[in-house]
Amino acid sequence: MENDIRTDKSALVSNIESVLALDEPNPSHWASLLAYRMGVSRQTGWRILNHGTESLRTLQQIADALGLSASALIDPALVGKRALRARITVDGAEYACVAWVDSEPTVPWNADTLVARCQNGCWRVGRFASGSRAPAQVVRYYEGQPEPLSKSQCTIAILAESDLPAIESIAASLSAYGFSPLIAHDTASLLAQARSLAPDALLIQSSQPRRMALALSAELGRAIPAIILLDEQQLDIPPDPLRGFFYARKNVFDVMMALRTFVSFTPRAQPPQPAPALRRASPEHLDSRIVA
Repeated sequence: MENDIRTDKSALVSNIESVLALDEPNPSHWASLLAYRMGVSRQTGWRILNHGTESLRTLQQIADALGLSASALIDPALVGKRALRARITVDGAEYACVAWVDSEPTVPWNADTLVARCQNGCWRVGRFASGSRAPAQVVRYYEGQPEPLSKSQCTIAILAESDLPAIESIAASLSAYGFSPLIAHDTASLLAQARSLAPDALLIQSSQPRRMALALSAELGRAIPAIILLDEQQLDIPPDPLRGFFYARKNVFDVMMALRTFVSFTPRAQPPQPAPALRRASPEHLDSRIVA
């Protein structure tokens, strides 16, 4: 069947367990934790941890639930490696990541080898040459992870250089669901708003969205995840969680689905008044897919 895959089941199970162990040290609770994250029964979680899966759809569900790529979960080279939650600096901004490291610290021959060092209780990934020459955990693989924003409100700075009616419609819909959108029409206004209001996320409609997002992160001294709006004629672009770039079409449903990737803020189950951008889907249908 086209939806079936052939994987090393022992590698899949081992890699899933190494990630679950980051949050739950007791192996007897792993099936329940996996089931909870996937939104399935504990029996299904137990079956995955004991028998793996050959379903591409199930594999992707597992990857989405753990916030990692499917390719990492089935990689036999990661079996026996220790998974760590760590911080890594890219382009001057700091991001969260999951790193798989050797079980024992070593001194690598190459000064550019990525290693993980524990500093003040936090694992940090960097090049061996950038720190002390003491033995360190060699990083064999890492993946960036979006950081959930656990807040009572979520402020979204919006840069709208074009198609203002569509952007205002999205902003009105986000506001109806409890978000706090702020629209700026140029970079100077965006920076001024960001300095005073410290936005949690960016929504960008611009000819140079990545440059705008990096400039704002550099200005504020912290990485701000950005949702870049795509025109209808543009092809889908995969997200880049390590640098904090996500992509969505110009409708509130796509934007909110992208926000769910890194925001733990819970939107209202029912907006006071459905906004124009909700016309493509009924509010009930939209809510059932957005509200957990």
